[in-house]
Amino acid sequence: MANITPSQPQSSNPNTSIISVTFTETITTVTTSVSPSIIPPTSLSHHLFPQLYIPNSNISFAPSSISHIPLSSMTSVSQQIPNPNAIDIAFAVNKLAQFSTSPTVNHWAAVKRVIRYLIGTIDKGLQFHRHYSLVLHAFSDSDWGGDKDDRSSTSAYVVFLGKNPISWSSKKQCAVAKLSSEAEYRSISTTASELCWIRNLLLELAVPLSKPPVIYCDNLGATYVTTKPIFHSRMKHLEIDYYFVRQLVQLSKLRVSHISSQDQLVDVLTKALPHSDFGLFRSKIGVSDQPPS
Repeated sequence: MANITPSQPQSSNPNTSIISVTFTETITTVTTSVSPSIIPPTSLSHHLFPQLYIPNSNISFAPSSISHIPLSSMTSVSQQIPNPNAIDIAFAVNKLAQFSTSPTVNHWAAVKRVIRYLIGTIDKGLQFHRHYSLVLHAFSDSDWGGDKDDRSSTSAYVVFLGKNPISWSSKKQCAVAKLSSEAEYRSISTTASELCWIRNLLLELAVPLSKPPVIYCDNLGATYVTTKPIFHSRMKHLEIDYYFVRQLVQLSKLRVSHISSQDQLVDVLTKALPHSDFGLFRSKIGVSDQPPS
């Protein structure tokens, strides 16, 4: 068998009852680019996303109708439909987790959208290929200032072994970045840490790697900093990340390469995309229809 495509169990069906709620409608896109349903209804969102804004007098935090639902753990919701392809819902789960302490009915609606998406894409799976060289590489990206409430950025990466995605993450950055290159460099540092861990694991398993791992980044400034000290004075507040990545590069344990934005595969993990773009990037990462048995 040339390829393996794990998918969600076929026993799950579109008329699935989860947490005492029945889902008869399914969707194939987990977020929307024009009005992402996971944006919190704050005053700032009123100016940027008026179609989602709810006046403060009408906001009901954790109303009785949803108070019993475990919104504090998105994993407990998504795991109710076993799903090996969590890579395509990573961005939505990351966003929803940020509002788990005081959810509104808007957030519960977003949770239901994620579940409908899982049901609607039950025939899709991550496709793993054989006969590809064991080259470890990753795509790293950030959505600079993408959070409309506090202007924090989202870091994301997908790590591939050959053509197969083996690790991924979508996570809000702890500090606000003043420059796009700063947000990208933080993401590179996080990706480098993951690559180091995976590389060491493969070495323990006696899996040879023919080349040093490569990180692909679409920000030229952040890529340049990894090998040139010219921007060091501007990056002093990132000193630990700076030296961590640069040392790996100098020791030939890592290479950071620039790619065009069109070739950046991780956009689907940093922001809400239009339906067509979401499907395109999802397939490029490795999520595809399950082949007939």
